[in-house]
Amino acid sequence: MPSSTSPDSWSDINTDMIARTSNGADCQYICKTTLKTHSGRTVSALGEADTLQAASDSSRTNATRLLQTQFAASNDAVTQSPWDDAPTHVQGPQDRPQDKAMLNGGGSKPASPKQVGLVKKIAQEKGQLAEALSYRDFGKDLAQLTGAEINTLIRTLKGSH
Repeated sequence: MPSSTSPDSWSDINTDMIARTSNGADCQYICKTTLKTHSGRTVSALGEADTLQAASDSSRTNATRLLQTQFAASNDAVTQSPWDDAPTHVQGPQDRPQDKAMLNGGGSKPASPKQVGLVKKIAQEKGQLAEALSYRDFGKDLAQLTGAEINTLIRTLKGSH
């Protein structure tokens, strides 16, 4: 159960095993826990261990910790003045270097369904799990990636053999 100091406690919790790997006598499990809060927030995290129960517990602990971190960060944002970090100079288009990586794949816009489908297809061809790669590289669900992040993941997958 979440701590009583957090008003954003969860209303729903779901844990799934997303991978099981075996290498001889060694076996590893990867579980994903998703917490849905009363305020509508959704937080997901992975856990990995050599038993299913330990992986499940680890993913639940990681999701709870992530929720508490986000809660603390939102409290800090509320107590800060909007002028605390105000820039002294606002960059104009002439000041900004052209960042092709930012433009490639849609930048900060959400990833398109076609991009998500492509990642899943390439990952499957490479014998990998797209969700696990998303968590490993970006710490979030595949569906939560931005266009730029998913494009990076596509390039990484195409480069791996």
